[in-house]
This record gives sequence, structure tokens and C-alpha cells, in this order.
Amino acid sequence: MNQATLPHAKAITHLQQAEPVLGQIIVRYGPCTLQPRDLEPLVMLCRSIVYQQLSGKAAGTIMMRFLGLYEPDALTPEALLRTTDDTLRGIGLSRQTEVALAVRSTRKHARAERPGLCPGRSVRPRHC
Repeated sequence: MNQATLPHAKAITHLQQAEPVLGQIIVRYGPCTLQPRDLEPLVMLCRSIVYQQLSGKAAGTIMMRFLGLYEPDALTPEALLRTTDDTLRGIGLSRQTEVALAVRSTRKHARAERPGLCPGRSVRPRHC
């Protein structure tokens, strides 16, 4: 697959132009060939937050528990906000991770649905 056919070719071109050193690295080693996982955007966001906060094996275990909370229904920002603090802590999430999930997922949803809602808030959205 050449650079022009990659789904993120526009981003690669921008990085090469905006950051000359990074551009040289891309030329030397080739463009990123990572492919997006076939996951819903909210699931990918939550997964990245959980894995950022925890080590791989622990994060994997907790992520499975987390997704299990929402089966058979899909994970949505509304469903996440309806999940109690005790439930999230009960599957192993820390308060810090819990807040990050709530804030980031609802900001993303709020921007998509109602631009300007909760801009720059550092408190948990369900308490807004």
C-alpha cells in the first residue's frame, strides 16, 4: 500500500510539511501502516483511556469488565453517564480513570450534538 492510498495520507502529508524532522523520519522509515480497529469511536476512546491509565494485562481485564457492563446494548455516552461510580470502581476503575472516561466521552458527544456544551470543564459532566 503506497502512501497515497493510506486512509491517513492527508495527515502524513501535513506532518511532513509541518515538521521537517518528522518528515525526514517518515521518508526514511515509511509512513505509518497502522489500520484502525473495527470498533465504535466511543469504545476506542474508552479503551485508549483505560490502557493509558493501567498496564496492558490489567487494562485488558478491566476493559472486558467495562464493556460487559453494556452488553447486549451498545456503549453510549448516555449509558456511561448512567453508570454509577460504585459500579465503575467495582470493575477496577480508579476515580481518575472514571472521570477521564466521563469527561472525554461526553465532551466528544456534546460537541457532535450541541457544539459549545461543557467547553473546558474540568468537573464531571453529570454534575454540571
